[in-house]
Amino acid sequence: MSPVSAARLASLERRAEALRSSRAAGGPAAAPVVPDIIEFCLGADYLNMGALYPRQATLLKVMTLQVELLTDFDALVIEEWRSGFDLDAEEGRYVGRYGIAPDVYDRIDWCLGVPRRMFKELVFVGGRRGGKTYLCAVLAAYQLLHFLSLGHPQGHFGLPPNKRLMLPIYAGNRQQAKANMFLDLRNLVEAAPVFEPFLADVLVDRVRLWSPRQLADKVTDTELAAFEIAPKEATPLAGRGPASIALGFDEMAWMANRGSNRSAEEVYDSASPSLHQFAGDEVTFCASSPWQQIGQFHENYVNGLSVETDGSARFPGSLVVQLPSAELYRDWHLTGPDGLESKPGGPTFPRLERPIISEEQVAEEYRKDPRQAAVELGAEWAATQDALLSAAQVQKVFALHRGERLEESNAPLLRHGYRLHLDPAKFRDNFAGVLAHRDKADGETDAHAVVDKFMVWSPKDFDDGEVNFRVVLADLCDLIDRYQPRVITIDQYEREYFMEHLQEHINLQGLRGRVTLSRYKTTAGDKFARALTFRRLVQLDLVHAPMHRLAFDELTFLQRIGNKVEAPTSGPVKTDDIADSIIAVVTDLLGAGAATREALRSAQMHATSSFQGIPTDNPIAQAFSAAGNRGRIPRGTMKMTQQRGRRYR
Repeated sequence: MSPVSAARLASLERRAEALRSSRAAGGPAAAPVVPDIIEFCLGADYLNMGALYPRQATLLKVMTLQVELLTDFDALVIEEWRSGFDLDAEEGRYVGRYGIAPDVYDRIDWCLGVPRRMFKELVFVGGRRGGKTYLCAVLAAYQLLHFLSLGHPQGHFGLPPNKRLMLPIYAGNRQQAKANMFLDLRNLVEAAPVFEPFLADVLVDRVRLWSPRQLADKVTDTELAAFEIAPKEATPLAGRGPASIALGFDEMAWMANRGSNRSAEEVYDSASPSLHQFAGDEVTFCASSPWQQIGQFHENYVNGLSVETDGSARFPGSLVVQLPSAELYRDWHLTGPDGLESKPGGPTFPRLERPIISEEQVAEEYRKDPRQAAVELGAEWAATQDALLSAAQVQKVFALHRGERLEESNAPLLRHGYRLHLDPAKFRDNFAGVLAHRDKADGETDAHAVVDKFMVWSPKDFDDGEVNFRVVLADLCDLIDRYQPRVITIDQYEREYFMEHLQEHINLQGLRGRVTLSRYKTTAGDKFARALTFRRLVQLDLVHAPMHRLAFDELTFLQRIGNKVEAPTSGPVKTDDIADSIIAVVTDLLGAGAATREALRSAQMHATSSFQGIPTDNPIAQAFSAAGNRGRIPRGTMKMTQQRGRRYR
């Protein structure tokens, strides 16, 4: 056993013995007193924090609505933060990259009038190492103390006496939740004297506490403990059932569908109802470094800054904070005996020797990689203009088609004339394929592309961590036998291997001439042109697919960078195999024809002496360019004749 483990075990044994002695002697079971937030942080009977930065204290006072604790320093900081956002009437919200909403005092007044003890939701967009997770843990501990102070919280809120009250922490996965916000919260609760009498069980993945009522009743079964703090799986079911006094979301912008884990949207929607029993006392902590402007975290951010037509906050119980990594550590040098008061008439902040991360360190990272530093340290959202498709366009692909929600096909209809595109796996990548057909109803001007099947063979599904091509071939041969796709296109990686084996199977099955294999042209220019055509076809509502989470995510995060379209190199989605496959099969089925016809119908014709100024991604320009290239004859190979003006090679 390590020294740390031995010390922890000895501490738990001493605590258990003290608790047994206290109960045997009929010890006190009084509910704890909730102090102001500064006393809670610095007081010897509470968290006894040796390091509380002045700007951290400012934010804690605002979040807990304790305006009576604001000092002149706090007022100046709040004014500085308020100046970072401006009202955009057209957007209907405050916009900015730093600080808090200018109407923060109005929001505080609204919360106090409810009345509330904290803002209902904190949306903390912060740079990495900026203290956002730790401050959320401090606030969660403060929330826990409030419920303990009620004595018998279940009775106070009309719950069954043995109903456990939860404080779950969610992240991209349970391990991440356990290692960050939960760990901070566990350490704070375990070390604070105020919580010590109520600790029932402290483990690496949970903390359980007795209520004062349970101590008075001398309950000893830890399975009956009134409170539990625990990291949770990012699944919809994890949030169902318990009554939660608070919810914590750690790195919420990066929570996405991976394996059994689900996106922040699904978990947030599932878990939020668990707070309803505590209306007026409930709170949600959403902390994350930013990423692309999509997903539940960004939606909460936008909602928290939105206003009504009269300018009042649409969600006044929400506090949005957007601060770079070094922000809360500024003014650290003003601490110590001759420094700033922590509250009016209160003690000064304990002396601090340095910031956690300095502005000089941040400046150095900006010099290395400005774009990366702006997101990771500057707490600035990644630009949405890089996305190939908007969120609404991605939704359109998977929406109803002719009034019905599509399901993946299990019953082939050979009249459809299927087309299959395959994107073979590179080293430890996914192997993807998409099967689709062309569909045109009576009276429709243009045909639609309808996806029948998404296929993904993932390395994690194989023992050695690599896609087994023999398994893939067997699955593909079965699909060819059933659906007999008229054309199969294959991307270049390992193309010859699959063409050889699939052609052999096609010949043996007597499908030669009915099923054709084709090499897929994959230059950067071709991929870019196809992506732009696909975007136009989606805009025209000509692309339809059954819901598939990976396909949805890859299309959502697909980026346009210069004249390339590819997956991001960081974040929750770093693959584009399915996205490439659906783009390939759809554009092969429909081509640029539908996009060009629609553009011509809506275009305003005008005379011009030059083609300068026509964007290269304009579908009309692309169509004419493609047609011109097809008809171009290499110099020196064309012969002219006088017969009816024909040209011959």
